[in-house]
Amino acid sequence: MLPGSFHRNNLRRKILLIIFLAPLFVNAQDSSLKIAPVDSSLKSPLQILIHSIQRGANDSVRIASNTIFKNYLDSVLRNPSSFSARFDSIKNVSIITDPQNKFRIYTWTVPRFDGDHYDYFGFIQIPEASGNTIQLISLMDSTNSIQKPESEKLSAAKWYGAVYYSLVEKKVGKRTYYTLLGWKGMNAITTQKVAEVLILEKNNPRFGYPLFKTGKVYKNRLVFSFSSQATMALRYDESKNLIVFDHLSGNNSKNDTENPLNTSGPDGTYDALKFKSGKWILMNDVDVRTDWKARKQVPNE
Repeated sequence: MLPGSFHRNNLRRKILLIIFLAPLFVNAQDSSLKIAPVDSSLKSPLQILIHSIQRGANDSVRIASNTIFKNYLDSVLRNPSSFSARFDSIKNVSIITDPQNKFRIYTWTVPRFDGDHYDYFGFIQIPEASGNTIQLISLMDSTNSIQKPESEKLSAAKWYGAVYYSLVEKKVGKRTYYTLLGWKGMNAITTQKVAEVLILEKNNPRFGYPLFKTGKVYKNRLVFSFSSQATMALRYDESKNLIVFDHLSGNNSKNDTENPLNTSGPDGTYDALKFKSGKWILMNDVDVRTDWKARKQVPNE
């Protein structure tokens, strides 16, 4: 037997073992999550599943592994003790906690074997005021049915899936806005970065709010599409109160994800979003040499 075949068969055997043992892990959650980080005995099965989700030999293996992982994580996150757990053993899953420790967001992706599609999954975990119960909200990726992502207001049941890596909290009056920055693989040709606003209304998540002002236009979210061969920076600079990002140039700087010749990518200049008067205002062509000041402002800001 070839070495590669041996490793694939060994991985399949481990996954099958997890399928049979998964109920035991779930039943043991109360005792395993009384301390943080999560009990080390859970590391091996979780790591096997995550590895299989990301690098499984085919889509069937990846999807089956993700189903087991998602169901297991769902059960674990319903335990109030899990909110303080560090989950060091869970790799390739982004975990973000808001600055006030009111909620956590867990997001991850399942890449298809041929690289032409990504599925996104997530949970929002909200501890009740008493600390004795958890509200767990599943995020349902609806990318294929969202025609105009920059315009639509969405919900947990209709979510523009992404892996979030940063959260910026802003208060305007009595309302708190959470701006999420995320990565979104689309296919082998195109990758996206997303700036998304989350609002919690009585613990009910709403995605999309016209907080982004570009010229005279308000957008519910910003979506940046670029070549999967390129790398785009999109980050929050707290000291400057700016979201700074690469300016994209090329044949596909819009949202045309079907273009088979997407060569869009950073051109060496930067734009930024400055939070002012309760909204994110676009600043074109910021100069990194002059303390992130814009060379020219968007008119009518």
